[in-house]
Amino acid sequence: MNSLIAKEAFVKIIEDFKFVHDYQDKLNLFYKDNGCEGYLYQPDCTKSGLDLLHIIFDDEDNWLEYFIFDLDFGRVNIKDAVINKNGDVINLSSSEDLYEILMN
Repeated sequence: MNSLIAKEAFVKIIEDFKFVHDYQDKLNLFYKDNGCEGYLYQPDCTKSGLDLLHIIFDDEDNWLEYFIFDLDFGRVNIKDAVINKNGDVINLSSSEDLYEILMN
């Protein structure tokens, strides 16, 4: 597959998603720690960005969501969590790893 996005640009996009996600979590933790009830949902373009990346990479297997939401941007280390069709364990601990999976 020949991607419309270079690896460096893809990594930057995923890092931007991660920054927004972490910022929102920290802000809501701040509110909770200071006695504020509820949760603040802040608008952002993450969903639109993910939709676009799905189209560009034809991500039918939902690797993007798995990496971002289930593996928390690769910070959750689940041993043998990702296994390819040949039974080989695939490393998915960075946005670079995700890019390689999407390219193959």
